[in-house]
Amino acid sequence: MRTYYLITSILLFFFISSCSNEERITDNRRVLFKGRLIDTEGMPVTNLRVETKTERSNLGSVLTDDNGNFKFTALTVSRNNVMFTVNDSDYYTVANPEFGTVQFLEARPQQNEWTFDFNEITIARRATFRIVTIPQEGTQDTLTYQLTYTSPECIKYLNEPEDYIPGGTADRCFSSLEFLKTKGPEAFKDSINLETSLYSDVILTYRINSGAQNQISIPVNTNLTRYEITY
Repeated sequence: MRTYYLITSILLFFFISSCSNEERITDNRRVLFKGRLIDTEGMPVTNLRVETKTERSNLGSVLTDDNGNFKFTALTVSRNNVMFTVNDSDYYTVANPEFGTVQFLEARPQQNEWTFDFNEITIARRATFRIVTIPQEGTQDTLTYQLTYTSPECIKYLNEPEDYIPGGTADRCFSSLEFLKTKGPEAFKDSINLETSLYSDVILTYRINSGAQNQISIPVNTNLTRYEITY
């Protein structure tokens, strides 16, 4: 009999623990999310998934229509780690590889807030920039170059927390990234691919040995943009 009560107590403990880990719906409350999705050229983006979720639960989602519009109702939870995402991958969905991702952190509505109207959200199309470095036969030169390019990802706060730091690690929307490399005379021809935003510019800054610094702006207008440097 004692063994029976012991087993029952253990099972009850695990049941209560599992229930405590479930998302707590705030008074079965629902909030309306709406807006329009466009690309960096201002054109509507269709058939991309827009959703609110936590780490474990999808609270509501919809696909954008032919004009890029979205409108859906989502549950809210008592936790703070609610995200509003566009074209994000998870266990249940796969992102469209043509586009980047937009994430709004702290997307839990404030008290008495029943509608989120985003108006327009801009999402970037992905592109690849390929830099090819070609040493000339018998060269004794050293090439040092830096690439400055635009990330296709956007992460920012919807509701800024009290300890919010502008430009922090959780606040990076189409931010400027840098890649730096040095190629010596013994190096072989090679190439490096960087993921950037379509219709952005890549800034190439380079110098050979200790010579003058050169800078070139390279437009990324195709899905794959290639640029060669011979030294």
